[in-house]
Amino acid sequence: MIRSDSTLILCVDDSPEALKLHRLTLKQAGFPATASTGSYRALATARESNPALILLNLHCRDRDSREVVKQLKNDAATRNIPIILFSLDFVDELVVSLLNEGANGYISRPASNLPKLAEMIQAHLPEGIFL
Repeated sequence: MIRSDSTLILCVDDSPEALKLHRLTLKQAGFPATASTGSYRALATARESNPALILLNLHCRDRDSREVVKQLKNDAATRNIPIILFSLDFVDELVVSLLNEGANGYISRPASNLPKLAEMIQAHLPEGIFL
C-alpha cells in the first residue's frame, strides 16, 4: 500500500530532541512528518503545511494545550485537521477536557508504541488517503 502525500503529520513539541524522535518514529511507520518547535508556531505551521493530522504534546511549556486546541479548532483553515494528543503520562482531567474541546485522541509514549500510533493515525485520516 502506497501512501499519498496527503498523509503529512505535523508534530508539535517544545523539545527539538523529542521532535527528532517523533519524526523518526513516524517515518518508520511510513508517514512523512513536519515539525513545529513549540505550540506558539503550531497554528502558523498547520496553515502553511496543511497536514492530514496534528500530533500535539500535551505538556508544551510555552503554552497551555487547551489554548492550542481551541486556536486550531476555531481557525477555518485548521478546524478539520484531526489532533492526537500525546505525553509520557496521563492526566485524566486534562485529556478529557481536550477531547471535549475537539481533540480526536490520546496516546501515551508514542515513540515506544509504534503499532498503536500508526493505528490511531490511520483511524483519523480521511478516507481515501491511501492509494
